[in-house]
Amino acid sequence: MSEESFLEEFKSKTSRSSQLYEDAKKLTPYGVHSNWRIFDPYPLFMRSGKGPRIWDVDGNEYIDFNMAFGALGVGHAHPILVEEMRKVVENGTIFGFESEKSVKTAKVLTSRFGYDIVRFATTGLEATLLAVRLARAFTGRKKILKFEGCFHGTHEPLMVSVKPNIYRAGHIKTPNSVPASMGMPEEFANLVVAAPFGDYDAVEKIMQQHGNQVAGIILEPIAMNMGVVIPDIEFLKGLREIADEYNCLLIFDEVKTSGKFYRGVQEWCGVKGDVMVAAKSIAGGYPFSAVMARKEIFEVVGPG
Repeated sequence: MSEESFLEEFKSKTSRSSQLYEDAKKLTPYGVHSNWRIFDPYPLFMRSGKGPRIWDVDGNEYIDFNMAFGALGVGHAHPILVEEMRKVVENGTIFGFESEKSVKTAKVLTSRFGYDIVRFATTGLEATLLAVRLARAFTGRKKILKFEGCFHGTHEPLMVSVKPNIYRAGHIKTPNSVPASMGMPEEFANLVVAAPFGDYDAVEKIMQQHGNQVAGIILEPIAMNMGVVIPDIEFLKGLREIADEYNCLLIFDEVKTSGKFYRGVQEWCGVKGDVMVAAKSIAGGYPFSAVMARKEIFEVVGPG
């Protein structure tokens, strides 16, 4: 089937999605609430999901290989999760106080991933933001080393060199720190040291120049926001050594991978981050994230 024929058939079967998209464009930028959902000729609008399948507003059935970009590790509307959520809703959804379940969940997560302390949040974005703040507070330094092409959420401390314009990106071994969005002052990018993913020698040289200013090195130990890039384990071991040498924190962003490996990528590679972030499929697709670290790192967190 040619591309033209495919698009013609697609449009003929998704007229309701097309109509909703036209309405949505009048109400929200590009008709979507996340740019990840922009598709040509228009995004599909979904009605329901069950297990591995989803149905759009025109009644078309699909096998869902995307699973909300990795958030739905157990599929749509898993009966156990549905039943638990029903109980939660019936008993009140939010109180502004702690709960018994939060203590139980903290015990499970710290035991599972091997950390002393955990702090919960709602999204991966919030969790990586807290991880960066922890690193800065713990070390007293300002800069964060992140890897070109890696995405850690749409917040200023890390929304840098995600997909930089080739004319601004700089040398492959020493990338420039490029703001990834309009409305981001250059001052934020100046607090980020960009490095090439998977290139230990380049990282070592970059840290020789900036290491005494770097609070933390953050990365997805398996980069899943730029495809699925599996690094050499020796690269991860090298980062652990560099972080130790320069007394900065190694931060593993396992927002996507924490639900793929029982104890995270650290179990596969034998390298442990000082701080670990978990989210997405670890909560079955419900809004939840966690930041885990050693006790002494979290001691910088005070009341208020």
